[in-house]
Amino acid sequence: MGVFSWLAVFGVLFAYIESIEHVWRPANLQTVYPFVFVFYAALLRVFRNPNRANVIVLALATGVSFYIFAYWWQIVVTTLGLAFLLALWKKDRALGKAILIASCIGGLLGLGNPLYMLWLSHTSPYFWESINRLGLVYTHFSTSFELYYVGRWIVLICLFLALVFFKKKKEHDVENERPLMTFAVLTGIALLIMDGSYIVTGHWLETEYHVREIILPWLVFITTAIIAMLWRIRASLSPSMKIASVIIIGFLVIGNVRFATHYEVDFFHSRYQYHWLTIQTYAAPYKWLDEHEKSPVVVWVSPHHAGHLSSYLPIFTKHFILSNPWGNLELVSNDEVRERYLVSEYFDDPSIDQLKTVDEMGLYLGNSKLSYDSVAINHKRVLCRAVFFWDAHHDCGEHVTPQSLLGDDFFTTLRNRFTDDIKPNIHEYVNKYHVKYILKDKVLNPEYQPQKLGARLVWQDDLYQIWELGTTGS
Repeated sequence: MGVFSWLAVFGVLFAYIESIEHVWRPANLQTVYPFVFVFYAALLRVFRNPNRANVIVLALATGVSFYIFAYWWQIVVTTLGLAFLLALWKKDRALGKAILIASCIGGLLGLGNPLYMLWLSHTSPYFWESINRLGLVYTHFSTSFELYYVGRWIVLICLFLALVFFKKKKEHDVENERPLMTFAVLTGIALLIMDGSYIVTGHWLETEYHVREIILPWLVFITTAIIAMLWRIRASLSPSMKIASVIIIGFLVIGNVRFATHYEVDFFHSRYQYHWLTIQTYAAPYKWLDEHEKSPVVVWVSPHHAGHLSSYLPIFTKHFILSNPWGNLELVSNDEVRERYLVSEYFDDPSIDQLKTVDEMGLYLGNSKLSYDSVAINHKRVLCRAVFFWDAHHDCGEHVTPQSLLGDDFFTTLRNRFTDDIKPNIHEYVNKYHVKYILKDKVLNPEYQPQKLGARLVWQDDLYQIWELGTTGS
């Protein structure tokens, strides 16, 4: 990007802080980010020099995108599409040919994943149930305001670069900076299009949240590149443009700092120290399980209290868990998700009122039913009221909640399933899901009494106990 070495150091460090949440926590973005930067670097090199080597790197980066992150490959396709249209508009045959070749090769390399998804959507009976739990909502209305909060920074950058381009064009040749400015505007518009794609498609799948995680590091690198560019062309900037540049850069720096402190670095705050210290204590029971079981087994762990104890177990050991909110996002039926949840609630004995709480619903419902469906409806209602502000009697619908959308019968049926089926037949369900151990948090799960199921205590420390169930679950 033509950034000075001293400025690049600050840019890289800030980008690391911006994205560190996806480095320290188990998330797919820790593997996505390197490929994001490779693609953007390859695209910028093609803009500057569309030779064979640069085209090959861009093609490979494009092909890989299909296998690492669903939202990323859609951003890549949108970006390359805009780049090709730009080449046609400029009648730049070299750039157009390079983009077309890279797109075709990358598309062929990545075709396997979309085809597999298409096949899966027609053959798996639980595909759409699982996608719905991930957060699919059929709406043209946002369930958040991320498009505004994040998108405004992209708009600011595009408008500012357009101002610099047209103001400088009258004073000095901008050919050396044209590729960088084109790259920044084009990639920004592609991100903005992807961020708001649900407005046209009517399909919202946590789109804004996931695209935001690409926009934030992009914003750091583009801000850094713009600072370097303005420094290089400072001699040809008018006094008014210099003042405008300082103001805009100030806004961009403030925006980057705001995103870093608001979204990404919560662990710097002292209030999170407890969670960090607690997570360290998981090592002891995990170590015992791995040392005493050479093959994977199923462990019953409470999914409550943010599910940390159960969430990290399959990451740091070779074993599986009975129930966990993150496991609900896998390709499995809604009935099995709720059945596993009810089995794991044997010692908690949840009432109907407890089943209706948001914390509890998060353990057995997907993201759509938990919040997104109701939020989308309520946002549509707010927009309706704004449009028909002059007509107080216009029917814009009623305010809804996740509980009201599901209805009382849903929770009654769930409770009856627990009392009439799960609880009296707990041994059968323990055997069904091949549960061998119960991992008990002595502080958070005092109601857990594994001995009632015939389990025997095989390990404990000051915080945790591991109970082994018999081969028959009794």
